[in-house]
Amino acid sequence: PTKDLFKDYFDVFIKRKIKSRTIESYQYTLEKIKSYTDIERLTLQDITITFLKEFDLFLSKTCSVNTRSIHLRNLRSICNSAIDEDIISYDCYPFRRFKIKTTPTTKRSLSVDELRMLKNYPCEEHQVKYRDIFMLSFYLAGINMVDLLYLNKDATVKLEYTRSKTGIPCSIEIPQEALDIIEKYKGEKYLLNIMDKYKNHRDFVHRMNLNLQQIGVVEFVEKETKGKKRMVKKRKAIFPNLTTYWARHTWATIASELDIPDAVIDVSLAHKSPYPMSDIYIKRNLKKVNEAIQKVIDYVNKKP
Repeated sequence: PTKDLFKDYFDVFIKRKIKSRTIESYQYTLEKIKSYTDIERLTLQDITITFLKEFDLFLSKTCSVNTRSIHLRNLRSICNSAIDEDIISYDCYPFRRFKIKTTPTTKRSLSVDELRMLKNYPCEEHQVKYRDIFMLSFYLAGINMVDLLYLNKDATVKLEYTRSKTGIPCSIEIPQEALDIIEKYKGEKYLLNIMDKYKNHRDFVHRMNLNLQQIGVVEFVEKETKGKKRMVKKRKAIFPNLTTYWARHTWATIASELDIPDAVIDVSLAHKSPYPMSDIYIKRNLKKVNEAIQKVIDYVNKKP
């Protein structure tokens, strides 16, 4: 293969990646590039500042600013790697004069009163499952959906997993509130039955987000189409921007409000902690993490 061809170097570059989510991200970027240009002819030298500006413009038609930044950062990493390996010269580096734009991520958490409202809201029957899984994520210290959906089916007392995003191991006891939901959706292959029905966790997360955003007041209104009147369902969502990730932010926010130490919150979330000595101590004393998780749950459920 010709080293200068982008697709050939991409194949070499991606084989060095280990984490499945990282590989998925780069593959997604490659699909966007394929949609934009002839990947069979694209060379590394073709990645100029003009290419970047036009590619960014192409992405803007379907992607948010932050999603575009992910694709452009992935492309930048590939170019950096090619320069490090002397496949292209630094003179060809297009990112010297190209700024990747981002926008601040808005706060995505519910107050404790809002969470209580969601927990007890009289959902439509088909929405109950998605609300339950949201609460399960919250009860498990805001575990990410990809980690939750692929948990081992044999977990009955303790969860032990490696967070897919950071590679950090996590170990927590399963609180009773979470066990009740797990029992309701018990799976055959995994802990939950979600992935018994879905081929891709992203498909479920997408459907879950849509349903979470529709929870609210339902009324039927008359609508006329082609001279025929019919009653259609109209919803007024209580949290129209709600997504699965809000469970994680909400848990961290409430934990902080309860004065749970930052180091304990970081370990509970499987973050890379800025408190290395405290982090080591807490990992050796996971009782603190389990106490923090139960303290947050008791506060939400108003247990004495």
